[in-house]
Amino acid sequence: MVENVRFRGLRLSTPPMFFLPLLQMRKDEWADRGKARSNLIGDIELNVAGNTTDLTARMQRAFAQTDPNLTLLDVVTMDEEIENLLGHERLIARLGELFGVLALLLASVGLYGITAYSVAQRTGEIGIRTAMGATRARVVGMIVGGALRQIGVGLIIGIPAALAAGRLLADQLYGVKSYDPLVLGSAAAILIAAAAIAGFAPALRAGSIDPVAALRM
Repeated sequence: MVENVRFRGLRLSTPPMFFLPLLQMRKDEWADRGKARSNLIGDIELNVAGNTTDLTARMQRAFAQTDPNLTLLDVVTMDEEIENLLGHERLIARLGELFGVLALLLASVGLYGITAYSVAQRTGEIGIRTAMGATRARVVGMIVGGALRQIGVGLIIGIPAALAAGRLLADQLYGVKSYDPLVLGSAAAILIAAAAIAGFAPALRAGSIDPVAALRM
């Protein structure tokens, strides 16, 4: 029986137990794995105060002084234990971030293609506007504004959908709010910036259109 064993500033606390040697177990008892494993000490939790640099060596010496037959298999800190337990969830989170970045890139490329196609289709209109006095800045603003309007429609649909999804997943979140204004605001700002960048290159091309050549077309 092991109870409240102290050694070098460490305290080892386990409930009283009895030990049944494995050799004394009948063959039919080996089929019950739970009963067989209950005779072995699984994990012991230590509350350590102070320096933990040589913790493993100190524990090995303490176990040897208590009973040379006790075997210490591994020493894991609570931080390492939590890291191991949350490894799968963190991997999923990293994959989610990667897929989110890829989705943002694909959306930006698609918006760029749509904006460039729109500029090509409106070449005559842009030429007429330029010939009637529209400045290059105004033409660029018109094209970029069209790209931003598409993102605005997406945000109007996406933000309520994100809030609704957060309410559905609220029971599965621990220590995390189902909605975060900072996260939603940051996501909206990133989408707006991506739309502006994707629409800026076609807008510059539209602003450099020669009105005479456009009217001839």
